[in-house]
Amino acid sequence: MGLRGHSPSKMKEKSHGRSVHLHRGGTGPRAGIAQKLKKVEEIKAAHAVTGHYDVIAYVEVEDIEKLGDFIVKKIHKIPGVVKTVTNMVIS
Repeated sequence: MGLRGHSPSKMKEKSHGRSVHLHRGGTGPRAGIAQKLKKVEEIKAAHAVTGHYDVIAYVEVEDIEKLGDFIVKKIHKIPGVVKTVTNMVIS
């Protein structure tokens, strides 16, 4: 089973623009950023984590071209998000 109970094969069928985003936040609490990200339709899961990054989010969009717009227009607009790193899902 994948994130939120999705099987990996069903996620593959649903979207071609799947990615995992690693977020660095400012001085605010990590859980607050994760909660804000969870409210965004394209974000299927978001978790506050320990380590170099503050939040990991799993994103699904229609295609790879829309991913860039999504990152700039939605993720970077969320208060507390300072930097993102995008990792494309390949399997």
